[in-house]
Amino acid sequence: MEFKEVVKNRYSCKKFSFFDPEKMSESLGLPENEEVLMLCDLGYAAEGIGPLPNHTNRKVIEKTVSYM
Repeated sequence: MEFKEVVKNRYSCKKFSFFDPEKMSESLGLPENEEVLMLCDLGYAAEGIGPLPNHTNRKVIEKTVSYM
């Protein structure tokens, strides 16, 4: 199953945008050879709630990606 199908009609928030990977690994009881690289919280939005109006605004790719 593709990720886009899993998250269809679900929303995410950015409350975990900044976290300490070492503290998170410790909290989760991960062994030393594993680390947390990303957190992604998913769920259903409350009735009548959806993405912010600027959710679909995107920068042009040339301003966010560089090739070397």
